[in-house]
Amino acid sequence: MIKVAKIVALSFFAVMVLASPASAADGGASIPGAVGAGLAVIGGGYGIGRLAGCALEGMARQVTS
Repeated sequence: MIKVAKIVALSFFAVMVLASPASAADGGASIPGAVGAGLAVIGGGYGIGRLAGCALEGMARQVTS
């Protein structure tokens, strides 16, 4: 759980750093959009990782000695 929290915090920090030039251009209006985009990317990555992990686990169960 701590590893996931570190990844989320690092991703949030990266999104905020990358969004700062854009937020300076339009007065800070894009920060909620940047946070939302960051959360969407994190959620998608977690979902795809879980999908692949479960698929590999299922294939491993089918292997016979």
